[in-house]
Amino acid sequence: MILVEYGNFRVGFSSGTGALVLLTRTDSPYKNLISTECGDNSYVCSLDLRVEEIWLTKSFKPVLKKISDDPFIDGSREGRRVTLEIELGDIIFFENYLIERDTISRSVAVTRVGGKGKGRIKITGLKFVLPCIRIGNPYETFLLSPGSAVKPNYPLLRAIKKSIQVDEGENLLENGVATRVISDDFPVSSERFGFVIEPSPDASQGILAVTNTGSGWTLLSWYVSRIENAIPGFFGSGSFGDSISLVHTVNLAGWLEPGESFEVGTQYILVTGGGWENALEVYRSMYRLTGISPPVYGDSPEWVKSAVIYEVHPGMFGGFKGLRNELNRIRGLGFNTLYLLPIWAYDNLTGLPWDENWTKSGSPYAIRDFELFDRSLGTEEDFADLISEAHRLGMKVLLDFVSQGCSKSARYVAEKPNWFVRDENGRCVSSHGWNDTYSFDWANEEFHSYMLKWSLELFKRFRFDGYRVDAPVGKEPNWDAGLAYRASKTNLGVVSLLEKLRVRLREVDREAILLCEVPGPIFMRSHDMLCDYLPLSWTVRLVFGDITSMEWGAWMRDYWLSLPPGANRVSFMETHDTRTLSPPSYGLRGSAFEKAGFAALVLAGFIPMVWAGQEVGSESFYRKLFSVRANCQALIGGGIFFNAVKCSNSRVLSIIRVGKGETVWGLISLNPEKQSFIFDLPVSKFSIRHEKNYRLYDLLDSEYWVEYGKSIWRGDECGRIELSPLPYKPYFLVFREVANFDR
Repeated sequence: MILVEYGNFRVGFSSGTGALVLLTRTDSPYKNLISTECGDNSYVCSLDLRVEEIWLTKSFKPVLKKISDDPFIDGSREGRRVTLEIELGDIIFFENYLIERDTISRSVAVTRVGGKGKGRIKITGLKFVLPCIRIGNPYETFLLSPGSAVKPNYPLLRAIKKSIQVDEGENLLENGVATRVISDDFPVSSERFGFVIEPSPDASQGILAVTNTGSGWTLLSWYVSRIENAIPGFFGSGSFGDSISLVHTVNLAGWLEPGESFEVGTQYILVTGGGWENALEVYRSMYRLTGISPPVYGDSPEWVKSAVIYEVHPGMFGGFKGLRNELNRIRGLGFNTLYLLPIWAYDNLTGLPWDENWTKSGSPYAIRDFELFDRSLGTEEDFADLISEAHRLGMKVLLDFVSQGCSKSARYVAEKPNWFVRDENGRCVSSHGWNDTYSFDWANEEFHSYMLKWSLELFKRFRFDGYRVDAPVGKEPNWDAGLAYRASKTNLGVVSLLEKLRVRLREVDREAILLCEVPGPIFMRSHDMLCDYLPLSWTVRLVFGDITSMEWGAWMRDYWLSLPPGANRVSFMETHDTRTLSPPSYGLRGSAFEKAGFAALVLAGFIPMVWAGQEVGSESFYRKLFSVRANCQALIGGGIFFNAVKCSNSRVLSIIRVGKGETVWGLISLNPEKQSFIFDLPVSKFSIRHEKNYRLYDLLDSEYWVEYGKSIWRGDECGRIELSPLPYKPYFLVFREVANFDR
């Protein structure tokens, strides 16, 4: 074994394969976080490459040819840079480890050896592996992945068992399907892309962590790139004991000629003590180091945090004029931001205004011409009147920015053939399941120029307030034979386009924003708000009784702790996409389930969004909820405390919000009937004094709580209180001191 030390880190590499076989810190109680049974085993590898459909380690054994170890200094950063030259068939990996005070980062260049005439090979994936991780007693060890379908504190032994069991004992290092095959154990994973942990850094944080609750030590890993995303996964292997391997499978793709090289993104490794929450705090400090922050062109406008979004297609109200006539009603419910689905000429199958029928009417996202409004919606003057009326009422307006693709019958297919992703036979392909569109090549600079010019001219002409960016998740490779770049450069090529768009918009209007449909950290730099579907999925599971309030609270706590302070996240119980979820949100519309879930998301700190029609029949609920949120500083940017209230029943949800002298106790019983529960409250968060008397006031219904004749509690009673909430009814409670004359 070849040993390298820097600071507290001790890192060792196999002298035969170059694999990572030792990883520890001298200030930890562990000699090696990589299973000692793994040792210098020649089987173990920490890199793999897929050619066509075959991972090379199935055919070749990696051989370490050379290693160098040099000091690294870059401004305030310093460490050790280790470069390994590893041979795998006629491929050479130049694997770089940068060992710093708190983190280790890994990047790699893949080079093809051999002379001319040897022929090109088709690269279809690359895998970063942290093999055989074990942190102390496996019964005290847990797998964690904030913002994913993995439950908080998922037992390590169960994760190992599931990954082996589902794959029938085969080594998942060889087939790389760990993220999909265990979705039966995580039903939430079926509700988006089918991944237990969605691709990163575009659709998720992609965090993989192993933590030991006994010692408080954690190993945490994630992946960052501006070129290709990666699928996070994990697998266990009985042959190496009770250990788990963490994997980021990069969607690298392209034709590699002899003498050519592909450079790939970076996998980061954090090893720290102090418990799980401290590990997340250290992780958050890495955003700037990894290029995720700061945002391009400054911070978000103040209005973003107080946004309440109404998502709608004008066709649902007959067109621009019809929607304009609805604005007074919409604004009266508390909505202050209008987000419009695509309004441009599309494959309108009926010629009528769009009516939510995706089959008969067509998809507004199958755009035929970005420079024409769909004639069924009205004229440009009608659209300008809609914007003007929204602004008069104090509402912001966002339009959809659709860069994913266009209609198969769009003029661009013939006029700009180089804008499109193609298969190996030169045929245009569809993307993201949109079979009525052809996929744009996000790496094409001419396409970037067009989209910037078009969107900025539209913005300057009509002076709306920004764009909602549709589906910028990584896409398939472009195998067009005439490309000057590798096929997978299109995967995250939209990132630079969106960063340029935000800068240009803000140069025109400092209050303009971008709202991103997906939550990946790579988009934090270019967007002011990011949507997320998994909070909805977890909340639906909560109200249906599939998870407990404690599990939901722990998931939400880890979710926010993994994000930068002050992050703006949008969530919802319905959007135009939730028709595809299970259960479909349309089936919950107007129900106590939906209201309880929506209130829980507001209490949990999300910017609320409602899909047009969702409010019908529930107007009073939304009007009261949005009014309370608008007038309560604790609910906009205030501190959030999950699981801070102990209750005698696991189906009762409590959230405490604290901000600017206000404390709100959000309470929702998810039991099927009215029951009485004992609550242990952290009275210090409510500034309750023992000698005073208090009433509980519900901000939503503007009334004081009466518990079977009792309406006043002494301060020394408030720490342990019995209440009988109605089932599925949200309460936003505050303690109000009783004046002497009120007694």
